[in-house]
Amino acid sequence: IAYLIEQGLFSPGQILAVTFTNKAAKEMQGRVNQLLSGQASAKLASQPLLGTFHSIGVRILRKHIPKLGYSAGFIIVDSDDQVKILKDILKDLNIPKQYGPTLFRAYISSAKNLLQTPATMDLGLDGHIRDLANQVYVRYQDFLFRQNSVDFDDVLMLPIILFQNFPEVLSKFQEQWQYVLVDEYQDTNQAQYMFLHLLAKSGNLFVVGDD
Repeated sequence: IAYLIEQGLFSPGQILAVTFTNKAAKEMQGRVNQLLSGQASAKLASQPLLGTFHSIGVRILRKHIPKLGYSAGFIIVDSDDQVKILKDILKDLNIPKQYGPTLFRAYISSAKNLLQTPATMDLGLDGHIRDLANQVYVRYQDFLFRQNSVDFDDVLMLPIILFQNFPEVLSKFQEQWQYVLVDEYQDTNQAQYMFLHLLAKSGNLFVVGDD
């Protein structure tokens, strides 16, 4: 990052760096600032954006989620909220207690990480549990939408849906971020891969991973 800026290859604002934890992103930011200290480019108004997949997803959604029918002031539900919501849905659907809310939370999370909507959900489950999981996913997603809420997995999935349905939004971010760097690349899931694939139109994608 420092090299790209020092050599004048890219302006700071054209660089996006992605990692998996807020702690790592903060540490990277500190290192970049240190490397650039004393450089004239460090005094520019723009700065490289360093963050997690999720923090970048939230940034995108705060600006553009109204296109998907939500309002910009959406709430992000945590895992405890998810369990409470799912518990009510299971009770409403009279689903046997042997199938707990955490099971369905895992199914829904897996589906979203594979970019599967309720209509396309396919986790290879057996008939009965597959039907139950699909019903719960439909109810769960509908509830979140009506409450103007998203969960942690939506923060990645919804930007991809946004990019696929509104090419002009994707184009704006492709033009903004001309160079994309990714740390801990071996941990990317399908949603994160697609997020990068869509953004890195320029071909300037640099990843670091453990094979």
